[in-house]
Amino acid sequence: MGLKTTRIRSITEEQLIFSNTDLLNSRIANFKRRAERRVTFTVGVTYDTPPDKLEAIPAMITEIIDRHEHTRVDRCHFLEFGPSSLDIETVYYMEVPDFSLYAETRQRINLELYRRFQEEGIELAFPTQTVLLQKVEGS
Repeated sequence: MGLKTTRIRSITEEQLIFSNTDLLNSRIANFKRRAERRVTFTVGVTYDTPPDKLEAIPAMITEIIDRHEHTRVDRCHFLEFGPSSLDIETVYYMEVPDFSLYAETRQRINLELYRRFQEEGIELAFPTQTVLLQKVEGS
């Protein structure tokens, strides 16, 4: 920190230079000192998913996340009827700040979810549209 400017090293190793006036009017987030990481994701399943399977999905997701160390599920619910999917939103926390562990755990959870959905015959949705062609009389 100098008299008129402050230099900060970014995560990509660039050096950012701010006037002290700008710095005083800003917020700085120090990700290195965070205690945990919040993970939010939405899984969309097809509209032809049977209600009993749809009802079981939040418990299935919660069970898979709970099996991993350093995770804490906040919530998991069938939240909305999306344009091309039934959307289940999940929020959980990684209780350690380490990014590599976060990424590895998230990958393992995602793979387990994918495998479990395949085993249960639950299809993941992707954006689709149905076009209705209708013949107009007289044309």
